[in-house]
Amino acid sequence: GGAVVIGKLKLRFDRGRIFPDSHVDPLMLPVTTVVRNPNRHDAYINELIRLQVSLDGLAYASNTLSVHCNDTLMPSQVESHDEKPSVLWIAVSLEPLQFTTCIIASQQQLLAPSLSNVTVTDKGGQLELANGLISYVLNKPTAQVATPPLAYVSINEHRVGSSLWSGPIRPVVNNTMILAEGPLFAKVLLSYVFQNGDSSGTCNAEAQWFANWTFELRAGAREALISESGCLPYGSSWTLQLNKGIAATHAALQSSFACDVTSPTAQPTSTNVSQLLQLPIKPSARWGSTLGEFGYRWNQGCDTISIGLAMGKEVGFGVAAARGGQWTWATGRGFGFYSLASGQDFSTFRTDGQGMYNLQLPFGTGFVGKYSGGGAVTRVYFLLARPSQELSTVPYEMRLKTQVPLDKLLNEYILDNASCTFSDFLNDDATNPTHTIRQVARGIISGLEKGQLPPLDLCTISSMLDPDWYGLYRGGMSPENNNFATDFMRVPMLKSLATVGTKHEKVFQKLIAELARMDLYYSVSNQSGAGAESPGYTEHALESWMTDAPYYAKYLGFDTRKESRYQAAVHFLYKTSQPFAYHFLSGNASRPDLLSGRYLLPLGDTHPGISLADRVLPLSEVKPAEPFSSWPSEELPGFGAVMRDKPGSLDETFLSFKASPSRGHNHGDALSFHYCSYNTRHAVDLMFGYNPRPLQESWHNRVSFGESENMDGYERLETFLSSKNADVAVGSVASPRLRKVPNNPPGIWNAAYAYRNVSVFYRRALILIKEHDNLKSYVVTVDRFNASKPINATVNLLFNQQDEMVAKLVNRSIYDLGNTTVAVATSGPPGSYTTLRFENQSEGKEYATILRYHSSHPARSGIFFSVLYPAGSKTSDVAPTITLNETTLSVGDDIISISGWDMSLSSKAGAHAALSLLKPQQIEPNKQQGDVGLTVTDAGYDFGPIPDWVLAQRKVDVSYTWPLNTFFRDQTSQTG
Repeated sequence: GGAVVIGKLKLRFDRGRIFPDSHVDPLMLPVTTVVRNPNRHDAYINELIRLQVSLDGLAYASNTLSVHCNDTLMPSQVESHDEKPSVLWIAVSLEPLQFTTCIIASQQQLLAPSLSNVTVTDKGGQLELANGLISYVLNKPTAQVATPPLAYVSINEHRVGSSLWSGPIRPVVNNTMILAEGPLFAKVLLSYVFQNGDSSGTCNAEAQWFANWTFELRAGAREALISESGCLPYGSSWTLQLNKGIAATHAALQSSFACDVTSPTAQPTSTNVSQLLQLPIKPSARWGSTLGEFGYRWNQGCDTISIGLAMGKEVGFGVAAARGGQWTWATGRGFGFYSLASGQDFSTFRTDGQGMYNLQLPFGTGFVGKYSGGGAVTRVYFLLARPSQELSTVPYEMRLKTQVPLDKLLNEYILDNASCTFSDFLNDDATNPTHTIRQVARGIISGLEKGQLPPLDLCTISSMLDPDWYGLYRGGMSPENNNFATDFMRVPMLKSLATVGTKHEKVFQKLIAELARMDLYYSVSNQSGAGAESPGYTEHALESWMTDAPYYAKYLGFDTRKESRYQAAVHFLYKTSQPFAYHFLSGNASRPDLLSGRYLLPLGDTHPGISLADRVLPLSEVKPAEPFSSWPSEELPGFGAVMRDKPGSLDETFLSFKASPSRGHNHGDALSFHYCSYNTRHAVDLMFGYNPRPLQESWHNRVSFGESENMDGYERLETFLSSKNADVAVGSVASPRLRKVPNNPPGIWNAAYAYRNVSVFYRRALILIKEHDNLKSYVVTVDRFNASKPINATVNLLFNQQDEMVAKLVNRSIYDLGNTTVAVATSGPPGSYTTLRFENQSEGKEYATILRYHSSHPARSGIFFSVLYPAGSKTSDVAPTITLNETTLSVGDDIISISGWDMSLSSKAGAHAALSLLKPQQIEPNKQQGDVGLTVTDAGYDFGPIPDWVLAQRKVDVSYTWPLNTFFRDQTSQTG
């Protein structure tokens, strides 16, 4: 209930009914509006829609509103809330492309036909929402004890479902509010405020732990729409008991992809999302007791379930995710296998193998620091029950209700009078950018090159930008990867050029700028230009940005090329370029002083088949700011660091250090380095491309732990120091687990490899000693680890050796790799070397020798010292004498003294004064890791739980304005 005064008119509202408290001449009535179904293929029966009329601007001469559509009196209901304008709802039935003319008038005695009133009945400690077909019985919130919201659902004389609550704190304030009750719908709010408050400040301005549920039941429906939000300590959740009263043995599921659950490494295959899959309700080899995650979005993993039902003999009961653009994920952690096991970071379907089938819905943030954007979890979904024989129609029904409800098409999209065929958002062919989306974009560009704007296609533009389809970074839920997002939004952006000269031109001019800046924000770090999947995927995105930018500039006045992040991305590709050709074609450097002689760094999924002159410069139209000979060693936030000596010459030393939490594409390269110098490759990151992807940390230039295991985690650069004598970079990575992975890269993805709970902290100091006296520039690494249990550790070094394997053990500590001399030692008993010859044909035939130095026995902590010197048996230079022990590394006349993280460089001959390389106080664990948005990749990119420090630095919400249709958006903004 409530009242509002508009001029001389005072209106009273009571559960959806409207009454004037004083008589005013009906100067603004009647009002006429046209309602049209723009959907070319789907009819809507008794569909609820909002009419685009401003009730707060109308005057009334009687005590009711009437709505006639094509001379038929329609069921209607007014929804009113204290801080929002009143909304007039009606129920309409429209065939495809059918329209109806509706007149809103003031008529006192007319009673609109009812679909069957939706009622809310107080039953003491419970409330019942009922519409004659189904009833949802809710538990009222109570003080001191958090009562689970759902008591049960009653359908066809069956009581099904229930709920449980789990949480470490008690509520102190509770509230029940009936928000609406009438002929079309009823809506109830259940809310709690919990004790102690939110001391971390992540939840809201009031610093309160809270949980809210809104249940809405519509006339003629058998599903209730639940909108829930909460922010509570980690471990707080409620659970829907889907199998209660059903005793089902199988679940009926909808998922974009499916896997053979009897195999943890089975590869995903796309499904027919118009049909439900069946899965036994029992633990599986893939997920254990978890049957999958609950969410609403297409992705290439087989673990995301959009519809999950318990199938009984007579009744099916479960959930269907809805309005994905309105979800907010707990602290942005998004998806991931690690969270599947705990069920605390997002919603998971679970079973105990004894007949239990539950959906666990967590509210815990799990986050202890402050970050922009808040920590509340928000989910929107349908709770539904059906006779078992009708379950096969659920995917179609839910598509209409979740993807293309008529109210959304009319009041959120801009369609004008278009006739639309809408794709299924969950369908792989419709959504996967690698299928037709990239080709569509290329087709539009082909026309633009001929001066032809694309045809106006408001259907595609509106639906592809609908946050319920791909998400596009809203609410902490990121796309599959950054480049899929770039590819996906490119089509509606290019199609928006067709609005030039139309009444919508300004709307889309603003939208293009918002989308481009959002894409750049999540793809590029402003300080360095590093991307979440750089450098290869930055180059791929650059192709799209550069190709499209001239047309946005010409037609809509926005030029992507002038954005600072675009400029930074181009310079990042220059700064990280290595002075060597496509490395399986040639072993020697070309002209590293020229763009034509520098190539993309082969990290991650990179395809560096052509030079910067052939690719980056033509794409970007941006030249390097200075000659290569003046390029400094530098920190690149969001990537790590690049160290140089004599850049741009044939004697150039290039040493890159991957030390950034920007993870992606299944490469285990945390704290790995890539080293080239003196016209030769030394320890390099092999160019694997897509198949195989070396997810193994033991296939990168870093220390690996356990027995063919990954520690995973999210690394960070903690120190970068540069001088004329030496460069020093320090990075670290921590993880609560070791994950068992195959010995060799398997060329598969989305594999649920088992892990064990072993905490590991690994810190690496990477040092480039620059050329001086009679010594060439060389590399030193100091690697330290601590673990919660004794583990093995291995130093891994990969060398590109095309013609033959050259690997000779000189003594217990030193190996001759032909053009590189390697010395490794440890603080404990001496370890041992092994070698492996590998042939990779991912990007062409490539041969490698992998050198590994193994610790002698498992330990809780350890230290490795390594020296890589650019000379050996295949070079004209002789390597200097190298000796290593726990406190001193000697390379020729150089002495590197090590005491913990205190390191210095001096000379045996006293040729120069001692030089401090590193002091412990120079290590900054909280160093900023790049001004870039948070990307939480899923479907095969499992690096464990995203740590709080990453979220604290990167959880900022940058998105675009929605809905496109401004009627209700403007009304809301006008009311504050």
